[in-house]
Amino acid sequence: TEIIISLDDEIALISSYLDIERYNLGNSFTYELVVDQELKNEHVAIPSMFLQPILGFVIDNGFSGLGYFPHLKIEVSSFEEGVKFLITHDGDGEKTTCTYLGETSLLLKQDSSFVLSRRLEFFKEMGWDNMFCKAETVYRNDKPVGGEIVLYMPVIQSTDFTKGLQMLEASSENQLSHV
Repeated sequence: TEIIISLDDEIALISSYLDIERYNLGNSFTYELVVDQELKNEHVAIPSMFLQPILGFVIDNGFSGLGYFPHLKIEVSSFEEGVKFLITHDGDGEKTTCTYLGETSLLLKQDSSFVLSRRLEFFKEMGWDNMFCKAETVYRNDKPVGGEIVLYMPVIQSTDFTKGLQMLEASSENQLSHV
């Protein structure tokens, strides 16, 4: 598995993941994936499968037992020196909100959230301090009507990629020595 991949490849992986989830859940939700034209065919590299834990958590926790087919929308756009992912859904927003790496919350206690928070910590340790992920419940007339999750990551340059691989190899060797 690649640690850093092109944005185009990540989008293809996410689309495949969502198709499999929809199939496994009897097509009980819909989704759309919107990628800013500026980013298409660009040489943008990002950490692989960064969105999957977020999407998995939303589907597993925010879409169950609703009585209707929720909709998930993922918008990918340029933002400052990086890429912004805006994930909105009309499922149960109260079950899918937190500020990652902030205060303890429901989402941080879940396995998929733990995976994401560890990934964020890893990349922050590599010097990409401006990565962030936050989530909020969306309200209308004081009633929760969904959720909104924003994930921002800087564009990865080839020198950062090499540094990341070296750090990951050292981290893996260190973890194996403790087993």
